[in-house]
Amino acid sequence: MDKNVTLLVVDNSPPNLELMRSLLEPFGYTVLTASNVADGLELARQATPDLIMSDVHMPGTDGYEFIRRAKADPRLHNIPFVFISSTIWQTKEPQKALELGAVRFIQRPIEPQQLLKEIKECLNHR
Repeated sequence: MDKNVTLLVVDNSPPNLELMRSLLEPFGYTVLTASNVADGLELARQATPDLIMSDVHMPGTDGYEFIRRAKADPRLHNIPFVFISSTIWQTKEPQKALELGAVRFIQRPIEPQQLLKEIKECLNHR
């Protein structure tokens, strides 16, 4: 794994944020977390992560609006963006995510080793 790789995880569920942190930090990733899109955008602009991972369905501003705002920001445009979600409300959601510029749509539950593999592949999009 690359040294000093920073991941930004945005999810309105504190247990999901803690799970991601506990899974990824032991493998050397720096994991930044935010519980909503506004905080995620602010943190992304401050820290310039190597990868952004976001839930889709969050109260208020959803993940789709998050990726639109991130891709419209010149400072964030080139950061790979991944959706990770346990809920898919429509079968076209993964397709919509990719059309908006996401490099992956990962569905939970996912085995930790598979998640690590997916993250590594997404980091290759940098």
